[in-house]
Amino acid sequence: MRRLALVALLALAAAPVARAGGEPLAVAATAGRVWVANGDGVIELDARSGRIVHVAGTRYAYATGLALTDGNVWATSVRNGFGAGAVTRIPFGAGFGRTPLVLPHRPVFAIASDGRAAWTLAGGRGNEELVRIDAATRRLRRIAVPRDVAFLAADDSGLVSGLFAVTTAGWVLRYGATGSVVQLARVPSAQAPPAVGLGRVWLPGGGRLVALDAASGARRGELRLPGAQLAAVGGGFVWVLRLHDRRPTLLKVDPARLRVVARAELPGRAAAGLTWGDDRVWVAQTVPRRRIWELDPRTLRRRLFATLP
Repeated sequence: MRRLALVALLALAAAPVARAGGEPLAVAATAGRVWVANGDGVIELDARSGRIVHVAGTRYAYATGLALTDGNVWATSVRNGFGAGAVTRIPFGAGFGRTPLVLPHRPVFAIASDGRAAWTLAGGRGNEELVRIDAATRRLRRIAVPRDVAFLAADDSGLVSGLFAVTTAGWVLRYGATGSVVQLARVPSAQAPPAVGLGRVWLPGGGRLVALDAASGARRGELRLPGAQLAAVGGGFVWVLRLHDRRPTLLKVDPARLRVVARAELPGRAAAGLTWGDDRVWVAQTVPRRRIWELDPRTLRRRLFATLP
């Protein structure tokens, strides 16, 4: 099963990031490969050796985000200054891609996948919209959204359908493939990109991790976690990156009991990304160097997977 948790953070006045300190560094993993969007393009690495297999360019110079559907990785990119944006589809194992969405005068801020489609948040300055790109047909559907949408998330395994958006006021919205929208709940503490999986929407921020039922929006519990910044779901657990005193810690959370069952401190002063894929946890760092760590989900033993230029 694959999972992309590094999905979406939008700051309309600044560059989009999904991070717990440091520069953005998006990571996705599945099918024996790891992809990294590091600002210069999309790097594909072998998941065992860390060897670079391909480097694919994007429509615009700065690659910002990644999402996965069967057989494809989708990458957002923007022009310097966020004056333009695009989404590029790169088939697994290919060093090139095609770009089904090009916005020459508008940026894209976030991307997520529900397994059936890639969703991106586009626009700005009052004309924000979701664009759904069907993974099979490449058809586009444009959906108007509130101007204060801040985060996107979806379950790329396809077990939880739809796209989940969180506004700056903490409203959690669920969008369907036809553009339907349901207002699920309000979680004022939601201050970071959520994660979706195990039938729940997991919302870090405000010193806690809140669990909502993905269908009804009912609150299923919360866990006090000061410094919680990022979340991912995989292997039957919720993974949370916590930043305390500028030291990142990975927490393994039992979703049924909402208890931390294991933890591992990470080197460095920040972590820029978190994802689950290929039955492992992956953490990206940009400070002091751009590095990718691989962690065993059972022991939380870490291995330096790759150091990027």
